[in-house]
Amino acid sequence: SAASDVYKRQEQALPSTTLPSATDESGTGGSSSPGDPAVDDPPESTTSTNTTTTLPGPLRTVTAEAPLSVYVAGDSQAEYLSQVIRSENGGRPFTVEADPRISTSLARPDYFNWPAELVAVRDRLDPEAVVLFIGANDPQDMAVDGEVLVKGSPEWRAEWGSRLALTFDLLEADHRHVFWVTQPPMRDATLDEGVAMLNEIAAPVIDDRSWVTAVDIWELFGGDGGYSQRVVHPVTGEEIRARVDDGVHLTRSASTWLGELVFAAMEDVWAFG
Repeated sequence: SAASDVYKRQEQALPSTTLPSATDESGTGGSSSPGDPAVDDPPESTTSTNTTTTLPGPLRTVTAEAPLSVYVAGDSQAEYLSQVIRSENGGRPFTVEADPRISTSLARPDYFNWPAELVAVRDRLDPEAVVLFIGANDPQDMAVDGEVLVKGSPEWRAEWGSRLALTFDLLEADHRHVFWVTQPPMRDATLDEGVAMLNEIAAPVIDDRSWVTAVDIWELFGGDGGYSQRVVHPVTGEEIRARVDDGVHLTRSASTWLGELVFAAMEDVWAFG
């Protein structure tokens, strides 16, 4: 496949920056199952802060007889999100396949090759909605043709941007839409700087692709004011614990807020009957 051919050059192993699994609200990783929901009650409603391309109209009407095929994938941040999309979707008719892969990234195809995986999923499942939450493991050096690209260098930025563009382009289809969840602020200053860089690189890549929508959660979970363990919803006024103890993962309650943003973005693409 095109993805496999492009990524064959990424063969030199580098030490991996791993993102632990969001197994519980305390941030104690170790299992691919996120465990029980948080005790915080989910909000009744949310307002999307998406950065989205204006769409001409619904791709189709989604009904119980013709449910929407949804594929949710990413690193361990995608675990709670996939649960929300499957079980807190407000009765929307979905068929959901979840594919969270712990410690994965676009930076390390030698560890897990996301473009190749997405090609396989595209050909096997042909999902209509693809929701991707990837990035917290990406701020690290990358190897290209035996050369190490230093994180944050112009060469690194160009390479990561091209990998993201390839990821989106492999999924392009008239009946499909991709939802890219941006990164939230992080407690660790170095990681926070790194994920802000990813959001910056991703923005023009997404703007150039009408089949991709950015679900922007940066402001909702702290924005330029920085990381916060607890946040207040800007519309409902509800306060929740938004992050587990590792300072990286969203809690189950925060993932409910994120899910509402994803659902709102989906309603800009499909009509729900």
